Amino acid sequence: MKVLEEEQKQKTAMELLEQYLQFKLEADQQTKKKKKKTKKQKDPLKPKRPISAFFLFPKDLRETLSAENKNMLEVKDPIGGKAL
Repeated sequence: MKVLEEEQKQKTAMELLEQYLQFKLEADQQTKKKKKKTKKQKDPLKPKRPISAFFLFPKDLRETLSAENKNMLEVKDPIGGKAL
């Protein structure tokens, strides 16, 4: 009699485990679908940020240095190169 009861307990435990695993898989699939839908698209008409002071200062300094030294080679560094 005890053997039958233990077998029934094992069967119910296995069924509950299978149900739990199935529920977990379905929940994971739903969250993955939701994450893909919530991604925002960038607005192509959004205005750009203004230039910061970090870039404005070298820009002004580069203009004055190039006016003083006309034979100075043009450096392709965006901040102004070694001349600054």
